[in-house]
Amino acid sequence: MRIIWNVASNCFQAELTPGALWQKDLDTIKGAGFRTTGPPDWIWQAPSVRAVMRLRANKPESGLSISPEALAKYTPQAEQEEKNEAIKKQFAEGRKAVKKEQKKKEVEVEVQAATYELMLSEKGYKDASDYPPYISIAKPFIPPDKDREYKLCSNCGDEVETFLYAETEPEPQYCLWCQKVLDKSS
Repeated sequence: MRIIWNVASNCFQAELTPGALWQKDLDTIKGAGFRTTGPPDWIWQAPSVRAVMRLRANKPESGLSISPEALAKYTPQAEQEEKNEAIKKQFAEGRKAVKKEQKKKEVEVEVQAATYELMLSEKGYKDASDYPPYISIAKPFIPPDKDREYKLCSNCGDEVETFLYAETEPEPQYCLWCQKVLDKSS
């Protein structure tokens, strides 16, 4: 069997040994991951350098040779593939470590839940000490600036939003809330 570089399709191509070993070569390249273009040419191509690497690891009985052009393309791609494999192994180890940490956290949560249930069963009831502290989200009152003049509502004493009115309109006497209430009542 011979591996060549197909310039037209920019990939590795296998040339099978004619004769009695043809079927064994075919089974070997199928196992390595080569794909065919189908009829009428039936050209066997490697989708990636991995297929050629697997073929080199499991050489066919007829032997394996590689053309100089294919070897020139194969060498840098194989080196890059080996680097990628090393990085994938590191990521796999990292994923395992993360899964272990997550499992530890899940166990801790389960232990905390079991402790809470045990604590609850000893007391027989729930009270404020069983819950986390309450944090209020209400915002404190911020008084208006004393330097600025405000128009106050004649009805409730709140600020009148004068910026909502055009300068040509008469100056409002009531805030928006009081104005709405007074409009409904009249």
